[in-house]
Parts: sequence; C-alpha cells; structure tokens
Amino acid sequence: MRILIISADRTTVSGHPQNIGDAFLTDALSRALRHADNDVVIADFGSAVRVGSEETRMRVSGVKGLASLIRGVDAVVLGGGTLLQDDQPTRPFAGLPRLCLSAGLIARASGKRFVIFGVGVDPVRRRRMRLAIGATLRLARVWVRDSASQARAAALMPGTPGLSGDVSLFDYSPRGADDRASVVRTGVLLALNRREAGALTLGQVEALRQQWGAVHFVSMDQGDDSDGGSLAPEVATALGYAGRSQSWRTVSQTIASADVVIASRMHAMYMGVLTGVPVVAIAGFAKVDAFAADFHVETAATIEEATAKRGRVDGAAVEAAVRDLTAAETRMLAFLGGSR
Repeated sequence: MRILIISADRTTVSGHPQNIGDAFLTDALSRALRHADNDVVIADFGSAVRVGSEETRMRVSGVKGLASLIRGVDAVVLGGGTLLQDDQPTRPFAGLPRLCLSAGLIARASGKRFVIFGVGVDPVRRRRMRLAIGATLRLARVWVRDSASQARAAALMPGTPGLSGDVSLFDYSPRGADDRASVVRTGVLLALNRREAGALTLGQVEALRQQWGAVHFVSMDQGDDSDGGSLAPEVATALGYAGRSQSWRTVSQTIASADVVIASRMHAMYMGVLTGVPVVAIAGFAKVDAFAADFHVETAATIEEATAKRGRVDGAAVEAAVRDLTAAETRMLAFLGGSR
C-alpha cells in the first residue's frame, strides 16, 4: 500500500527541519509504516530538499500540489504532532486547520482512506476553527496522542477517538543498564521554548554548571523565530550556542549523552526518556504537563526551581506507552487494509 504522511514537518532553506520534534516524529511514523511493508512518502511544504533524510519526502506547493500527491497514493495519514490547533489566530482561515481540512476533503473526494493518527489536539476558542477541526475529524478514522487530546476531540466529533500515544515512541529501542552506563555523560541539556529561553539568565546557567559541570542548549525550533534566537546574547555566549541548524538525529545523540534534560519542549523530553536520560519538565504548558503525568518525570515551575532537581525517567511507563502505540498501529493498519 502506498501511504502519504502529512505532518507539520517542514524543511528550511538550509535543508534542515524547521522543527526538530516534528521531523523526529514524522520520520519515526514513516519508518514504522515502511516496516509494515508499505510504500511511504512524506509531504514536505518546505523550501528545500531535506539534507540526509532516510525517509522519502516530496516537496509540495499549494492545494493543487497536495491534490496531485493524494491522487497518487492509496491512503493518507495525518500523523503526529499537535496538528489540530489554531496556530495562526490572527488570520481568518489559515495554517494547520486549513491544511488538515483540505487534506481530508481531497482524500474523501479522491476515494482514499483518511486516518488521523497520534496527533495532539489543543484547546481551540475561535468558532470557525472549531468547526474546521470538527469537520476534519468527521472525515477520518481517528487516534489521538493523549487523554487530554481525546477529550478535546470528542467534544468536536461524534463518538470518542482512539488513543495511540505519540508516534515518536516508534523510535524506542530497549537499552540495557550496561549500555546506558557506558555512555560518557556531558552535563545538563537545556531545550527551552522561546519564552523560557528568553528568560534564562547567566546566574541560572552558572548554577547549573556548578551542579552538572557543563551546560548545553539545543534549539528545537530552527525557523525564523527559533528558540535559540530568544537567548540573551551574553547567555548564548556562555552556552556556546552558535545557532547552527541540525538534524534531529544529531540533537537526539546530544540528548542521549546528557546527564539530565531540562525542557519545555516536549519532543526533547521524548528523546530523553526514549534513551533513558532523566528529565525535568518545565510545567505550565498543556502538552508538557500531559507528558509529565504520563511518564512520571520531575517537574519544575521555573528554570530557577529546575536547577535544584536531578530529573527522573520511568522506563516501565515508556515501555507501556510503546506497547499501546504498537497496538493502535495494528488497528490503524487493519482499517487501511495494510500489513501487520
């Protein structure tokens, strides 16, 4: 079966992903579907060809380009990330709600199976956007990422969608205690959103350095409004942050060698728990709070509070979530008529 994945993953002019988390989860979903004996292509609405991608991507421009791509596949999977949200609240009808509804309508008109799998659903206040997201949900067979998303989706559609977990969990590979012990640890890794990065101070960096020996920063968003771009110049200098774009694999390897991850970026936390690295989540963001509850990591209200914490990882919770995701994938593939 030939399957098209539509996600929020985009390639910047440098050939790197705009958002590390979106690239990470999109590739994980693509690999899982390929391993189930499907031919998979990812729609990329970005500006260039992805550097070093191991998954098949096709650049798409506009609704006509999307329609042409959908007509050439057997099924469409709207997959991963917080796709069901009002991401451009100052515009009447744009962004992700428009993309998702367009994909669903084209798939329906073309006679293609349409699935929404592993997505997050944010609170949506504008009536027009709620109607658009509700219409998209009605066009699809739906599995969402977490229980909070499940409740929000259920309020916009008939019935209750399935629960899958986050598709980045497809990247899980069991590692023994000996493997983890052999990793040379490199200190604390910060993966902060723009707000938290902008508030980071030299004093906080120094406090973390005294505790962990070294402090590193990764920018999970690499677009025009990157997380790293919000760092104060003196803080960026102290962290040795140069602003170079990276692949998700490079970021994942950096996180895997850390002593602890302190993050307000959810998929940096996923990279941490998937490689057995303790995590401290900066609370106060809906999807971060949901992650912390599901995976039992430590939380802190501020970076200041996080400097006193050691982090936590619950391997049993990760393994249980991977089993749930695999079971949901089996049900999705049965619906699509694919393998497994």
